[in-house]
Amino acid sequence: MYAVAVISRKGGTGKTTLAVHLAVAAMLSGFETVLIDLDTQASAAKWFDIRDEEDLSVVSAHATRLKQIMYAAKQHGAEFVVIDTSAKIGDDAEAAVEVVDLALIPCRPSMFDLQAISLTVKVANNASVPAHIVFNCVDPRSIMFQNARQSVEIYDARCVPVLIGDYVAFQYPLLDGRTAQEFDRNSKASSQINALFKYVMRELEELHRGKTT
Repeated sequence: MYAVAVISRKGGTGKTTLAVHLAVAAMLSGFETVLIDLDTQASAAKWFDIRDEEDLSVVSAHATRLKQIMYAAKQHGAEFVVIDTSAKIGDDAEAAVEVVDLALIPCRPSMFDLQAISLTVKVANNASVPAHIVFNCVDPRSIMFQNARQSVEIYDARCVPVLIGDYVAFQYPLLDGRTAQEFDRNSKASSQINALFKYVMRELEELHRGKTT
């Protein structure tokens, strides 16, 4: 079973949007997928409530129950788990990184996000979980993005080579329980999520091969 946590100590970085899109990408790729929502706002769970399809599972839970939920998911045949967390200083991000293969850290190329990212990287590093920074809501032509990428090189985290743009296509489909790749599979938003999922899968497969050798 593959498991990924989406974490950030900064609010507004797009954690839930990224988690939902990643979970749907896994489901569309044929994995039995579970999305675990640890955020007290339960945004991912509310998104699922308005979704017509029941082609993946979404569980709203407290961090103290995470290990039991992960065990139950595996026993019931889950193949890919995505964990969405809150930005609050608490135990949910810490609990999440204890049970996953890698952590994705969404980050906007802004001063406030970059100032906060060290706290998030530390959460993953403390659990010896590979941390991967995903630049979100990006204009790749901007000087700000180039500077942002250079500024995170000091951390023990890898920059994901896939940039996630600032597209309405990421937000609009959520209103009726869909995602960008379900709304328009030919959109730039859909292409970026698919590329991100492929990157994540390559990393996960490499990690799992390392565990078996």
